[in-house]
Amino acid sequence: MPRTTSVRKPPVQGSPVPLRVTDPAADLRTIRRRADRGGYVFCPGLVPRRRIDALRGYALAVAAELGWLDPDAPPGAARAVAGACLGAYDDPRWLAFLRRVMVHPSFAALRSSPELAAVLTAILGGPPEPDAGE
Repeated sequence: MPRTTSVRKPPVQGSPVPLRVTDPAADLRTIRRRADRGGYVFCPGLVPRRRIDALRGYALAVAAELGWLDPDAPPGAARAVAGACLGAYDDPRWLAFLRRVMVHPSFAALRSSPELAAVLTAILGGPPEPDAGE
């Protein structure tokens, strides 16, 4: 019987590349190697969903107050208004958003998750340290 080998096909241009799931219970070297090779680790379910939902809900409420969400979209759809472009650090609207969200208790709860700290420790080779703010 002829021996067959698996050949990885290149992705079709324009098609989404599926994320490779990383087991957060894997040994530290495996997690670090995955981050080094792929540039990311994807650990669905790492943090309890209620923490994610709490931050998402608050962030969407702030985005709606700032006029970034389409008021005609179904509730929870998080659809941006036409022409919305966010994330520029010199945009006063983005800074206003960050000033509110980054200090919210739901963000603090996610940021301080022991599960997240364990994965970051594996990637960084030591515990994550707070940003000095420079």
